[in-house]
Amino acid sequence: MGYVYDPKGYDPSKSAAHEIPPAGAVVKCEIMQDGTEIGTSKSSGKSMLTIKLEICKGEQGAGTWMRHYIVLEGEWAAQNIGRLFAALGWPTDKARPLNVRDLIGKRVTVKVKHEQYEGQTRAKVSYLVARMPKDEPELGGQGEDTPPDDSAPTGDVDGKEAEGLPF
Repeated sequence: MGYVYDPKGYDPSKSAAHEIPPAGAVVKCEIMQDGTEIGTSKSSGKSMLTIKLEICKGEQGAGTWMRHYIVLEGEWAAQNIGRLFAALGWPTDKARPLNVRDLIGKRVTVKVKHEQYEGQTRAKVSYLVARMPKDEPELGGQGEDTPPDDSAPTGDVDGKEAEGLPF
């Protein structure tokens, strides 16, 4: 029996043929659940946060996704996790555990660069853009980008606080 195509199952926004944003573009992205995790770097063997970002609707390259990697060990770890927190609009002036669940669905702004992979140009995250004070959520409630309560147990980084996470 052959395959019968049903156009109801086709969503062009999920196609691999998205136009990628130009190098140097600054775009808003949403942190996706599938593909955002703490694991181990294959090259260094160090603990690493992988963040999967999908470019938001209305932005150049909407629907395209990119990954951003932050090594959680070494001298640049705190600097790079601080950049992530600043991009989320979260306070960077106090220690806090890193909990992957708190990242899912949040939006960040990134600057795009291009890299070649197997002969194709791919969009990559050059860096996360820190939110300006005017971009921060209003005080008084748990808004979309308000950091979670620090008192909740996490355990996502083996009970260690995210002190030295590099990008």
